[in-house]
Amino acid sequence: MKDLGEIEHTDRGFELIRFDDANGEACSLQQSSSATEERVWLGHVSERAHLGRGQVEALVSHLLRWMETGSFGPKTVAGHCEPFEFEDSVGEVCSVKREQAEDLIARLQEYVRTTNTKG
Repeated sequence: MKDLGEIEHTDRGFELIRFDDANGEACSLQQSSSATEERVWLGHVSERAHLGRGQVEALVSHLLRWMETGSFGPKTVAGHCEPFEFEDSVGEVCSVKREQAEDLIARLQEYVRTTNTKG
């Protein structure tokens, strides 16, 4: 499995992974300091989506299906090999290269697994 990027830490100790999307734009995956629920930030460095646990679980499910079938839905789309794209909280389209998606899925699954054991 190819790593999405190196795990760094913010000044406040939260994990941070920097990577470039399929268009070469700087992106990141970062643990959030949200006081109301555990969340992650994902997207372009200047415009990121703030995702809660349920959204991360749904995103992982769609990414896994896309990795297996080339489609977000249950039906296989033959020959589909576009980058995974999603819209962040302000409507910006973020892209992840197909080879980066597997690492992103693994890291999001680990986040969901470890935060499930805390509550």
